[in-house]
Amino acid sequence: MQAIDHVPGYAIEHVFTVYDWASLGDALIVNVGGSRGQAATELAKEFGSIKLVVQDAERIIQGVELGVPEELKGRIEFTSHAIFEPQTIKAPVYLFRMVFRGLGDKYAFLALKEKHKFRFFNPG
Repeated sequence: MQAIDHVPGYAIEHVFTVYDWASLGDALIVNVGGSRGQAATELAKEFGSIKLVVQDAERIIQGVELGVPEELKGRIEFTSHAIFEPQTIKAPVYLFRMVFRGLGDKYAFLALKEKHKFRFFNPG
């Protein structure tokens, strides 16, 4: 995933600019397909009152909580979740970063519409 940081517009620091995260206050953000929590960790560092749940396959998140910086423990949680399964956590914000690039339009749309019932947001 680090290689993608060298592609213009895809670097992790751009996560901060696509949404007014500070306006959420102490909200819960679910990072669906969040891998090992890179984006969640950076968001938690930058915005001190949000809490994040990183969802990904068990084999991806196994043991990753051990690497969470001490000052962020209690604000970042990792849980096993398959993208085509019904969403188990209710939250005001769901973050998808680099999740749909390999699915194709049909399956990306199904993951959102059928299982999650999301409202679509286009940052413009």
